[in-house]
Amino acid sequence: MPKTTVERIPDEALVVRGGRNSPEDIQRAIRTHPSGITGISIECAVELSIAELALAIPHGQVGVTTVGKVRSEGGDVIRTSGRSLNHATLTGLTPEIGLRQLAHKVGCVRRNDNPSFRLTHPTSSSKCVSCVTPTSKKTSQV
Repeated sequence: MPKTTVERIPDEALVVRGGRNSPEDIQRAIRTHPSGITGISIECAVELSIAELALAIPHGQVGVTTVGKVRSEGGDVIRTSGRSLNHATLTGLTPEIGLRQLAHKVGCVRRNDNPSFRLTHPTSSSKCVSCVTPTSKKTSQV
């Protein structure tokens, strides 16, 4: 049988997930992808900003971490098909650990009439570390 090659996503790649990302939300979101990987849907890339990755996410709030931080907790991020070419599946973490990872940076996505939008400070008790725009490569330490 031929071996299937799976792309190893670099540790520095950003992981962006839409929604509040509470343990209950993460638990409800766990699905088995048609490829057989069980986990939660995320957007992930090295060369894109948080805002660029968030374009494919239909939620007004996002959580952000890195692939390296997911792996440090015993999970992994596997490239899978989805809404965009940057879609992947975060697998191997409990909902509580997933929340801890994705809570590192939470922001509200404000979309305008144009395809660009701005990640803005949330109005809840969560705090954005910084704001970014799709043309900016600025990302804070997550």
